[in-house]
Amino acid sequence: MTTILITARLFIKTLLDHLQLSVSSIKFYEKVFTSYRGYGIKYIFILSTISSLICCVVFLNQTNKINNYLNYGQVSRDTQYIDQIITQLPIIEYDGRNISLQENTPLYINDLEDQKILAIDPKNQLSFTDKNKIPIIFAKDTLIVTVSGQREDLRKTIPIKYTQIFGPESQILNQEFIKSTLASLMKKVPTLFIYIIFPLLTGLILISTLLDKVFMIIMLLFITKISKINATMQSCIRTVLFASGLYSLLHLPLTLLTPLYIQSEQIADIVSLILPALQICANFLMILGVLKSTNKIKLFSFINNNRK
Repeated sequence: MTTILITARLFIKTLLDHLQLSVSSIKFYEKVFTSYRGYGIKYIFILSTISSLICCVVFLNQTNKINNYLNYGQVSRDTQYIDQIITQLPIIEYDGRNISLQENTPLYINDLEDQKILAIDPKNQLSFTDKNKIPIIFAKDTLIVTVSGQREDLRKTIPIKYTQIFGPESQILNQEFIKSTLASLMKKVPTLFIYIIFPLLTGLILISTLLDKVFMIIMLLFITKISKINATMQSCIRTVLFASGLYSLLHLPLTLLTPLYIQSEQIADIVSLILPALQICANFLMILGVLKSTNKIKLFSFINNNRK
């Protein structure tokens, strides 16, 4: 047991040292370029796994808070939006296929900012504008969820038949019934994250990092050629990937988690600039390290001569 702990501690320390040196040391890149072996893919894979794990742990924590609300009525800052929606829901009649309301429709549900977030429209009376703006729509026989990205081409509409959620039996869909239905669905989320989302996310981070760094690899190879440095494609790939460690580790967690935990837009904007700045620093140190490894920079030669 002690040996395992020592090994784990050494592994974590080595990983942290590599991440810290990647944005602070030219000599680190000299060693990576000339002394290290392999392509560096294992290093990026480890960081991608940790990045995916961070995201999954945080979202599972959010899932736990939602479960506590649905099962025990515990309202927190993270579940107040859900509570705001559910407490406004009217009694909905479901005949095993379609829904209907006693109230006039379409009926709108607003969020905490008083924006329309849900509409109940069994008679298909919503305007085209509202259909595009409102993220959740209860249509006659289908629940329509719209996920919007920053760009229009990232917009995704997901239709779900009520029979898939509530079954073929007639039901009265009141607030308690909807909460219990959501609670039963949420029980499947941890298994989904562990066996599907976690490995899938790890693979996506790894592939995204590799594809994103193709240009940098080509540029470094070009620099070595014009500088007449004897470099292989493997050494260039390895050096670029070691310079991309922090990017691979933090890019997705910062992208997904900043909106959850930082309410101020100004602070969120500052946070969004930190990682690109660190990546620029790492790339600059990487190029200097590669050039210094073969004494191609006169400045370093001058400094070394003065030290003697």
